[in-house]
Amino acid sequence: MSDERTAPAPAGTFETALREVARARTQRRRWLAIIGLPVVAAAGLGAWVWKPWQSVNLPESACWSVVTKADLKPLAGDDGTATVDSSGDLSGRLPYPDCRIYWNGAKRKPLLSVTVLHPSDTVYNHVLGLGKPGTSLDPRPIELGAGVTGWITRDANVDLVYRCDAVAAADSPFREILVSGSPVSGDSHSTSVREAHVGLAWRTAAAAIRAEGCRSAALVASQPATPAQ
Repeated sequence: MSDERTAPAPAGTFETALREVARARTQRRRWLAIIGLPVVAAAGLGAWVWKPWQSVNLPESACWSVVTKADLKPLAGDDGTATVDSSGDLSGRLPYPDCRIYWNGAKRKPLLSVTVLHPSDTVYNHVLGLGKPGTSLDPRPIELGAGVTGWITRDANVDLVYRCDAVAAADSPFREILVSGSPVSGDSHSTSVREAHVGLAWRTAAAAIRAEGCRSAALVASQPATPAQ
């Protein structure tokens, strides 16, 4: 009988196999690094854009249902809560309607302020004369329609006046609407903030004119254009 035995492995074969395994592992780690880096970078970019740890809480409606969440978005910051402090209504009765929206509880400078006043004829005539020759050219006129005059300053403060012929004799027949604010997002010179303030002044005037039945003020039917700075 022949003696059949397994031939011994050549010297160095085991070490060679170990080196091949190590080489394969190294190559696999390289590929994982090449593939993984873009994935990690994309995830990091997504987190930077989305920032899931941030939240913005804005009211759906505020200030006598005139202000909407869309109005507040260009004014609010990236993380925080808006709170509303409102009094009065647009019926023409005292106290004066006043609404202030604050950001993260800060009470010094409201994110948005909307006020309706009953000024004297002196104040009314002053506002009417803001753009006449010899006066400051800083306020820019807003085209609001017959019987309604409005201006916007460079820092986006809007002043709008009109006369209401449907008020009691004891009350002032004039109405003045003031819209201002200290936006957290951007600055008061930005186009979005200026457009938001003009739109809010126009909508507040429309609601107040409708509530009081002021036939002498013919407000334009759609939001007026925002004057350039």
